[in-house]
Amino acid sequence: KSLLSALIGIHVDEGHIDLSNTMEELGIDDNEPSLTPAEKQATVGELIKARSGIYHPALFESASMKANRPERYSHAPGTFWYYNNWDFNALGTIFEQETGTKIFKEFDRRIAQPLQMEDFEVDDCQYETGPDSIHPAYPFRMSTRDLARFGLLFLRKGRWQDQQIIPADWVRESTASHSERGPNSGYGYMWWTGVKGGLFPNVQVKEHSFYASGYRGHRVIVLPYRNLVIVHRVDTDSGSVDIGDREIGPLLWLILDAAGETDIGDAPLLEAAQGIQATADNLHETWGEFTIRHWDGPEGQYIASYAPDGTMTFTARESGELVDTGKWWAEGDKVCRQWDELNGGEKACFYVVLDGTTLRQFDLNGILVGKVDFTRVEEER
Repeated sequence: KSLLSALIGIHVDEGHIDLSNTMEELGIDDNEPSLTPAEKQATVGELIKARSGIYHPALFESASMKANRPERYSHAPGTFWYYNNWDFNALGTIFEQETGTKIFKEFDRRIAQPLQMEDFEVDDCQYETGPDSIHPAYPFRMSTRDLARFGLLFLRKGRWQDQQIIPADWVRESTASHSERGPNSGYGYMWWTGVKGGLFPNVQVKEHSFYASGYRGHRVIVLPYRNLVIVHRVDTDSGSVDIGDREIGPLLWLILDAAGETDIGDAPLLEAAQGIQATADNLHETWGEFTIRHWDGPEGQYIASYAPDGTMTFTARESGELVDTGKWWAEGDKVCRQWDELNGGEKACFYVVLDGTTLRQFDLNGILVGKVDFTRVEEER
């Protein structure tokens, strides 16, 4: 999505795309149930900020994204932020309609070739189509070193050698925070942004920092104050590994710590954790006869509940829809859980430390992978 945002910036500067144009003016619609007159007042600028208020089914959505999508017509254009594949896919349609080009070929011509990318091939990219929407998704396939070049381009404010590839004003505007998605993080023009020292959980960074996010854990992290670009990739060709922000945060902490940074937050390590570690021997003392609930998911879009009888539920926070159920238990000095469907239904164990109303989860290497504020709810009798 950040790759398309860069292309849009080029064509906004050249006068081919107008962010103030509405869906009605551009003739953008979708299959039944089609867009209402109110939805058609959403602008290109609102789509690129994920604030369209159009919650039509979209392609390339995960099951959890579908479950957490706001109710249709629940928010007027421009009034609410939601990470919305309909917005992003419709932007692809608008881009090709207004510029007369194809996304992947134009990326190759305007960005990949000038940056001397070594691995990018148009034929490695493909559109995803389906019955839910007329607007295809456009997943890119990129190597680590080519993604690093893209990140470096934004670190250099859109300039590569002696050529201004992307307007500097667009780089600044697109990586600024136009919406808050949490207490310390925001969203720009299809870029994730940091606010008040936040960017990922469990690590503090300085403003203005930002990153691009891709399927199952791909990240391009840009830290201008460190003159640093970090690329994280996942093998999405095999297996089902899904690396989220909670895993990326401790990794970034370790990188910055190794670089000599000091103002980066508490060490995300079990050995440094304060509080009481939950074990099979003290579970009644630490957990009590309460259900523990906390927000979960990419942007806190879900509620995870752990009941004292060992059952779990995972529900969409806005709609209340049940997404999954499972079980949890203590096993020696670890707490284990197993969802019926999430994470492939596989058992996962963690070291868990409770400190007041803060719960920290550490992987079996003692690295912090989750930190949440929780509430205790007394079980109804």
